[in-house]
Order: sequence, then structure tokens, then C-alpha cells
Amino acid sequence: MNDLITRAGTKTSEFWFGMGAIVLILANGFEPITISDSHIMAIIALAGVYGTGRTVLKNNVAKAAKAGT
Repeated sequence: MNDLITRAGTKTSEFWFGMGAIVLILANGFEPITISDSHIMAIIALAGVYGTGRTVLKNNVAKAAKAGT
């Protein structure tokens, strides 16, 4: 089966991108790191759009694979 469909959890780029965004936001609480509120919102938006887009892509590929068999 297609590797794009079968990968899940920590093996996906969506997971690591989301975790990176969370770590960056949490690191904002430390003194040497200062991220403005607008940049935090942009980071959250990018992570959300990327995760949603990849999920939609994987669902469409899975449907196409089922339809082709």
C-alpha cells in the first residue's frame, strides 16, 4: 500500500511540524526568546493549515486508492 496512507503518528511531518510549533510557543516564555503575539498567531495558523491540508490530501489519496482497486 502507499506509504503516504500508512504512515501515522510520530512518523508524519504533520506531527513534527505541530510539535515544533508548540515547542517554539512554549520557548517564548523564556527571557532570551521573544516572539510577538502576531507571530505566534501566524505560527499557529501555519501549523493548522499544514496539518489540515496534509490530512485532506491523505484522505483523498486513500479514496483514490480504494476506487482504483
